[in-house]
Amino acid sequence: MITLIPLVVLALVGVVVSVRPLRRYLIVRWMSDAVGNQALQRLPDQIHLAPSRPEALHDAAAALALANPLLECGFDDAGTYSVVDLPGVFMRLLVKPGECFTAAVYEHPKAGTWLDITTRYSDRTTSSFSTMRASGLDPRPGSASVRMPGSSAGEVYERARAERPKGNMIRVTGEAAPGLFERGYAESMGWRKKKGISAAEMAKVAERRKAA
Repeated sequence: MITLIPLVVLALVGVVVSVRPLRRYLIVRWMSDAVGNQALQRLPDQIHLAPSRPEALHDAAAALALANPLLECGFDDAGTYSVVDLPGVFMRLLVKPGECFTAAVYEHPKAGTWLDITTRYSDRTTSSFSTMRASGLDPRPGSASVRMPGSSAGEVYERARAERPKGNMIRVTGEAAPGLFERGYAESMGWRKKKGISAAEMAKVAERRKAA
């Protein structure tokens, strides 16, 4: 799923990474409540994808650099979309039904461009491999994610093929991909809003931001 919640948290913790440890701890405790009860709740419970054109992306070259190698490996283009509920966010979906892979190339106005390659399983778990760096937030149970920042699309694909768990994988077609993405977002956001963001998670996010 699109990495929106970590982006909100990263924006908030930028003010705490340069202060003393004790003061940082107190600020993080306060900010975890602010995120969980305010900023997090303002994120949409559901999203809607609207067909768009690749030319609508601000950095079409970066998106093509991630999509083209997958097309060369046999992925099918499932369309480019804007996220109606999140202005400025676009994605290009690709599928490889024979291998039960769905790929999404995202463009976010602040986070830039990144790639996720995901496999869905009949028990509702997922396995994904992403070029976005880890945020420090706890993953949703059953949603395994391997982060590969700086990797090429080909490297992500090959590692996904080699390392994803075995199991009853779901074959996703291009026609079904947008609807499955919208449903997956709603399920993930529902879990995150119910869980909230803990002070421990905020501390991990702050430390990762400081080290970056």
